[in-house]
Amino acid sequence: MTFGSTGYFLVNIQHEWAADTAGYREMAVTYRDTSGSSDNVILRDRVVAASAQTTAISGGSTLIYVDD
Repeated sequence: MTFGSTGYFLVNIQHEWAADTAGYREMAVTYRDTSGSSDNVILRDRVVAASAQTTAISGGSTLIYVDD
């Protein structure tokens, strides 16, 4: 994702794992500033499906301000 201007942006992620995929999963959104001098994880979502009998659904959101 590229932010085309300065301002506030809402970032949403969601993931769903089928019933046959028990275990731990993680997704992260990383923001890299325009100079490329830093990478920052701005949103991380983790889900643990303890059983292969159920579907695991998880998600998260954050509001960020971009000024460069």
